[in-house]
Amino acid sequence: MTNMELKLRKVEHDPIEDVNPNSLMTDIAKSRMGKLLVISFIAHIILIGVCSIGYINECVHYKTMNIKLAKKQEQEKLKVIEEEKRKQDIIKKAEEEAKKKKEAEKNAPPAAAKTPDEIKIDPNKPTPKIIQELNETSKERPKDSDVNLDIDLK
Repeated sequence: MTNMELKLRKVEHDPIEDVNPNSLMTDIAKSRMGKLLVISFIAHIILIGVCSIGYINECVHYKTMNIKLAKKQEQEKLKVIEEEKRKQDIIKKAEEEAKKKKEAEKNAPPAAAKTPDEIKIDPNKPTPKIIQELNETSKERPKDSDVNLDIDLK
């Protein structure tokens, strides 16, 4: 068979009569658009779900959708607890210091308390140099200035 024979081959039936419009539209009618939309929708739901795992965990942890308010309330509770703990620590420290003072007073020999009138300064005892300097008055005096500060305001 030559090329010419193939081209001129006789057709036993009429090809136009065999063409059905429905058979021509089958490829277009079987659109993949619906399947692609469903697949895309599912992919987006999965992506959003994976990205929201942290938020979902916090919602479950706080048992609410308003996480900011729940976190704020939790921080306020923690502050109150921390303040109470600090107050208790301060009270404990004060009690310990009071106990130490009592023990120190108990163990210390009794000292005679003196009033300011009873305390006398020994005049024979030399005063420290710093106290002498503080008690001294300066002999420096300001010099008369040559600057004339009289301003004529006419």
